[in-house]
Amino acid sequence: MRLRNSFATAALAALAVSLIANDALARKTGRKKRGSGETIEAVKLRELPAAVIEAAEKEAPDVRFTAADRNVKGKRVESYRLYGSNGREHVTLVISPAGKILKRPHAAAREKRK
Repeated sequence: MRLRNSFATAALAALAVSLIANDALARKTGRKKRGSGETIEAVKLRELPAAVIEAAEKEAPDVRFTAADRNVKGKRVESYRLYGSNGREHVTLVISPAGKILKRPHAAAREKRK
């Protein structure tokens, strides 16, 4: 049983490393193409609109955001995705340019933070 658990843990760790490496490569180049003419572009936190920063701080006050990207369709920014951590878990928020939360952390994750 212990061997099976350690194998599952190793497989999950390898998957996580693979996903992080793919994401890091996309951030290094700054752009990642998606279907239907959409592009993901890396953006510096200091370049985020004030409405996005305010919404993120209100939704997740204990999270330290470390990276962000924007979803662009044509020349229009559709949304911003912010990545951060509160020390216990990783958090991703998706916010419209006007500051509306489009995707929140899971309810269970919010309960842990309280």
